[in-house]
Amino acid sequence: MIYVPESRASVNHIVIKTMGQKDKTSIIILSILLISSLVGTAVEFSYFQKERLKVIALNAELENVKAEKRIAEDELAESKEKISELSVQLESARSEIDEVNKALEGAEAQKQQLYSQIDELQLQIQEQEEIKKEWKIKQIQTEEQIETLQATLQSLQASKAELETELNKFKAKDAVALGKIVVEQKKADQEGVEGATQEEVVEQAPSVASPQSQATPALEGRVLTVKKKFDFAVINLGSQDGIKVGDVFSVYHNHSYIGDIRVDKSSEVMGVCVFASRGVKDKIREGDKVVRR
Repeated sequence: MIYVPESRASVNHIVIKTMGQKDKTSIIILSILLISSLVGTAVEFSYFQKERLKVIALNAELENVKAEKRIAEDELAESKEKISELSVQLESARSEIDEVNKALEGAEAQKQQLYSQIDELQLQIQEQEEIKKEWKIKQIQTEEQIETLQATLQSLQASKAELETELNKFKAKDAVALGKIVVEQKKADQEGVEGATQEEVVEQAPSVASPQSQATPALEGRVLTVKKKFDFAVINLGSQDGIKVGDVFSVYHNHSYIGDIRVDKSSEVMGVCVFASRGVKDKIREGDKVVRR
């Protein structure tokens, strides 16, 4: 069905009325006008349809735009929520970062403290190493001293054994023969003293005798044996002659005073004496005369 506007219908009505009154030329003109009107109407209808389709398309596009807008708004809302959540997470992450930074600062301080402690420990270790070296040296020195003392002890023990052997030999001798030897030595001593002048006795004496010593006769004897290696000498006077440990005897070699010896041990018939000085050790000989001071 073709829609014809009301103005166009009135024109056609007028043309139909006047068809009988005019000639063919007018009819042709009217026909042309009618055709033109129909063509114009068709053109307008076609234009209207196009506009209508455009409107429909625009409405559909508008609906699509509105739908997309709603979707975009929903997405925007979701994005805002996500942004809010991310903001919270960001704040939380910043707080954690601050805590981590503080922890790192604390760890750095602890690290520096540990480094300081390590340096102190290294110094202490070095000091301990030095002390250890010193103690090692002292230990070596002590061991050397111990070895020296052990060697000295062994030497003393050997000298003791040798001395005991000699003492046993002296004790094993016949008492009568030893008494004869002592008597002969005492006679020889008396002869030597009588042959010397009074001035020589005064010069050779190591010191002036006290009044007590002048009242008591001097105890004289002889050196039986000398052991310079072990720093002792044996005299022919013992406890039966009245000597005791600590007594000091002056030693005379060829009537010349050479030094003193001191009684360290004694038996009944002999005494073991140590040297009071280096000089007497170098000069003393077997057979030298000894006089108790």
